Amino acid sequence: MVSDKHTEDTEEIRCSPLMTWEEEEAGKIGQMNLPEFTEMPTMAERIFLRLAREWRSSVRSTQNRTKEQGSHEETLLLACLMLAVRWGRAFTPLPMKEIALNRYTYKPGGSSYEWLDQLAWDLCEYALSNEHDRQSQHRTIESLVANLSHGTSSIRIWIVDLAWLFLPEIPLIYNRAAVNELLKNLTSALVYWDSSAALASRFFATPGDFFDYASRVAPPSAWEEQYTERLRSLRTGLTVLDNLFSRLEKDCWDVIVPAFMDKKFVPLQRDSIF
Repeated sequence: MVSDKHTEDTEEIRCSPLMTWEEEEAGKIGQMNLPEFTEMPTMAERIFLRLAREWRSSVRSTQNRTKEQGSHEETLLLACLMLAVRWGRAFTPLPMKEIALNRYTYKPGGSSYEWLDQLAWDLCEYALSNEHDRQSQHRTIESLVANLSHGTSSIRIWIVDLAWLFLPEIPLIYNRAAVNELLKNLTSALVYWDSSAALASRFFATPGDFFDYASRVAPPSAWEEQYTERLRSLRTGLTVLDNLFSRLEKDCWDVIVPAFMDKKFVPLQRDSIF
């Protein structure tokens, strides 16, 4: 005779929603998917989940925050965006839950820059969304584009870095607006105008097309001479500026690879033979 307890457990399993691949792997009791219908994760998705959770854990930490911790959190977030843009189309719905949690995770004590973290997670969500959902998310793209020429340099470089990683997902209808915002930085911005130029050039098929367009832009008269001079200096070194973003991508890979290998690299130590 089947016990009432067994009957209750069976009924609970029958009524519960299908488990995610992660819950099944963890041995959670619940309604299992049929193997042929179970969405299995790519390695990119597994790494995304790990880094997204590491970011949230770090941000929620109440310990005395350090500059190194903040820098690491930025790299984790940028790495998540890279994964979402490059491989997010193959993700299961599970990462969306992590994005929802992280979007409203704030540092203890608050920060005036929290909207930048939120924007980055919004971009991750956009990269993972289907075409129908994206129609209601264009405000995310509009915010990204509008802030490419932000007056605060520390915010501007963060937005430019986000845009570099997110570039394949920027809809064509925003290309001209994005380029125009970036070219504003060649007029009066003191720093990071070269990064803006490198990113702007990626919206064109060739560097020549970029310079043809940029030379037709009429900057404010007060900055016309500086704008012209900066464009002239870029003609001999535009491609070299891509190295600025190569370092950005390297930093992302530096947290992705250890997560893939499941452990930190420990240098080999040898006993001296002398």
